[in-house]
Amino acid sequence: MAQLQEHRTGDSSLASTHHPGYLTLFITFFRIGLMTIGGGLAMITVMRHEMINRRHWIDEEEFIHSFAVATSIPGPVAVTFSLYQSYRLRGIPGAFLGVVGAVLPSFLVMLCVAGFLHKYLDHPATKSFFRGCVAAVTGQLACTAYFFIRRLVRCRRGFLLLAAGLALLVFLNLHPVVVIFSIAFAGWFILGKSGENAS
Repeated sequence: MAQLQEHRTGDSSLASTHHPGYLTLFITFFRIGLMTIGGGLAMITVMRHEMINRRHWIDEEEFIHSFAVATSIPGPVAVTFSLYQSYRLRGIPGAFLGVVGAVLPSFLVMLCVAGFLHKYLDHPATKSFFRGCVAAVTGQLACTAYFFIRRLVRCRRGFLLLAAGLALLVFLNLHPVVVIFSIAFAGWFILGKSGENAS
């Protein structure tokens, strides 16, 4: 928590110049949770639009850094990202409101499905709707992948690390956690120790 506080008050952070009201913060993350279908990674495109393009709370570099922190913390990435960013913007009360806002829409929808709509899940129209959702989520995930590749893979070594990670997943069928730590260590050794970065 101390590290979050230090980063939240850092001079280089756009959050130091943006202090949205608590209601605005809650509504923003509620909107993100409400408009997202497909889980945390699919939520990234919605978060990027809301926080960078619409609200101008952070820039793309800070967004990437926050995503890296969120994925390094155990738990759903949507929750950890909301916690991290809302804490940076408005401290502990903001963190509480941001997390509640992000997860409340899913909670309410699941209550509605469990209480009223479960008997329609086998209806052809419902199945068609879910197939459409799968297509939309696939597009969102592709957009997320393109965003991070465009921002982070800027050198030949970075591209080789990306290719190595894909090869480990697709051809060797290794566990994603093993791949993450393997490529992270390789990235530190190849890029960090050599003094080369993606910029």
